[in-house]
Amino acid sequence: MSATVAALLTLMCWSTSSRIKLPPVRTSMNIGQGFFISALMVAPVTNWIVHGKQTRLVSNIAFVVLVSMVMISGLANGLVGGSLVS
Repeated sequence: MSATVAALLTLMCWSTSSRIKLPPVRTSMNIGQGFFISALMVAPVTNWIVHGKQTRLVSNIAFVVLVSMVMISGLANGLVGGSLVS
């Protein structure tokens, strides 16, 4: 949730105060969709790779990867939402 709000606020403030132009809406939505797809695919692949190795270190790494994919999914949500707002 906080990643989504941060991305939305960044896009809204950047579009009004910056001299650098934002990418077109279509590009932003395609990048956001790519982030969603990658975030959805990483969790099953990580579980598939880690399935046979049940050590504490591997479980911790898998957890960190999963949490980072949730963050990337939130950023993708903000990117697509910001594309629709601007």
